[in-house]
Amino acid sequence: MKTIVKVLCVAMALLVSFSVSAQKKEKTFAGSIRYAITYEDLDPQYKGQVPTEMITYVKDGKVRMDQVSPMYTMGAITLEDGSAIVLIDVMGQKLATQQTKEDIEKAKAEAKESGDLKDSEPEVKATDETKMIAGYKCTKYEVTTDGETMEVFVTEEIPMPAIYHENSQVKGIKGVPMEYTMSTNGMNMTMTAKEVKKGGVNNSMFMITDDYQKLSTEDFARMLGGGM
Repeated sequence: MKTIVKVLCVAMALLVSFSVSAQKKEKTFAGSIRYAITYEDLDPQYKGQVPTEMITYVKDGKVRMDQVSPMYTMGAITLEDGSAIVLIDVMGQKLATQQTKEDIEKAKAEAKESGDLKDSEPEVKATDETKMIAGYKCTKYEVTTDGETMEVFVTEEIPMPAIYHENSQVKGIKGVPMEYTMSTNGMNMTMTAKEVKKGGVNNSMFMITDDYQKLSTEDFARMLGGGM
């Protein structure tokens, strides 16, 4: 179970990059963006366990991001009141936890103090290179943070709510990242948008449904750490 827990921690690192805050409703995109995830030099022991797909759902100012692998699905939801929900479905066992805005801000402050979370401002440089991804024109940006530079292809043709940009995994850019590479726990992952679909997102996607067992944050983490 240690392998599964480590993989889940990678997914958590991807998902829990949220720093939610309330904002006014605005007329924006409602639908989903589906990304393929590929890996560079992946340790064979993780093959078949790591996420191969990421799906972002957006509706009425709410955002949900799911990581999907053959073994589990993990989702993070940000709501308009500043709270967040984390869901996990591991081979049919479904667990959920919810955090208030205050809980999240406290966790962020502790992570910054311990050095686990860096909050430096990125240096963003736009280039003249463009390409079409999933039917949208994208511009290449070079984003440098703490001496490391990554290339990001971004489209400004998909209007997103403010909360999406505040919680983006790629800081400092305006628009929606459609292709980018990031490193988490020593794994280099490339996210490439393969489908953008308007509409079709049910309100239940942004709540804890009855088929999930709701736990405190402490019990949720304990269950993951114990391999469930």
